[in-house]
Amino acid sequence: FIHFNLGFQHDHLFPSIFEFNVDAQTQELLDEIRFSIIEQYTDLPFNLMLKIYSLILILVSKIPDESWNERTTDLRVLKVINYIEANFSDTLSNEILAKKVTMSPNSFLRLFKATTGFTLQQYLQNKRIEKAILMMHHQSVTIDQIAEKCGFSDRHHFSKVFKRIVKVAPALYRKTQTF
Repeated sequence: FIHFNLGFQHDHLFPSIFEFNVDAQTQELLDEIRFSIIEQYTDLPFNLMLKIYSLILILVSKIPDESWNERTTDLRVLKVINYIEANFSDTLSNEILAKKVTMSPNSFLRLFKATTGFTLQQYLQNKRIEKAILMMHHQSVTIDQIAEKCGFSDRHHFSKVFKRIVKVAPALYRKTQTF
């Protein structure tokens, strides 16, 4: 099983489980990935990560056309999402983000929620927690440092949000994950 997200800007699939027939080339790629992970599961090399992305792209290209949702996304929402992605550790209030697209905060908040299904602050917190998880997997930094680098006011606030989203405290998450 592979579970992945292409990112909001590119996620135009109806949520579903897809089954794929595996040809010889894909099976070879799967075997390479599996053996590499077994041998080096604590420190995955960059070329292995590229093989995993390659596998995902091969499989995504095999999804039937009728499974894709042709949704148009408001360019103002995309602009703010891209801004959040590049500046997630900054202080990002609703007012600051609405100003980026020259809208009133209330109007932009309604547009953002209607477009994404999330409030602006929910989206921002989810993005920050996503980045925190990546840091836990790929960097040797303390939880205090992760909280600061991900734009949280302090470790307590970070832990509270992390636990609400991931359903486990960050310290326990770090201990129980095999990196």
